[in-house]
Amino acid sequence: MWMAFVVFLLLNVNGWQALFWASIIPVIIILAVGTKLQAILTKMGLEITERHAVVQGIPLVQVSDKYFWFGRPQLILELIHFALFQVFNSHPYCRFLTKNAYHLGND
Repeated sequence: MWMAFVVFLLLNVNGWQALFWASIIPVIIILAVGTKLQAILTKMGLEITERHAVVQGIPLVQVSDKYFWFGRPQLILELIHFALFQVFNSHPYCRFLTKNAYHLGND
C-alpha cells in the first residue's frame, strides 16, 4: 500500500495531474467491486430459485469462491483496502498543496 503512495509522490510532476488520477482510481475500483458483489448476489439468488430449496426463512446457499475474480475473495478485500488507503492518503496531501498555494498567492 505504501509503495503505491511512494509511486504517486514520484509521479507528481507538473502537468501529469497526479492528484486527479489519485482521486479517480479509488472511485473506479469501488464501482468495479460493487458491481462484482452485485453480480455475486444475483448469481446466488438465481441458484436458489433454480433449486427450489428454501427452508422457512432460511435460503440454502452454497458459498463458494467460484463467484469471485480468479476464485479469490481476498482480492475484493484487498481492492477495497487499497481504495480506502488511496483516499485516506490523498486528501491530506491535497489540503497541504491547496493551503500552501493559497498562502503563496497572498504575498
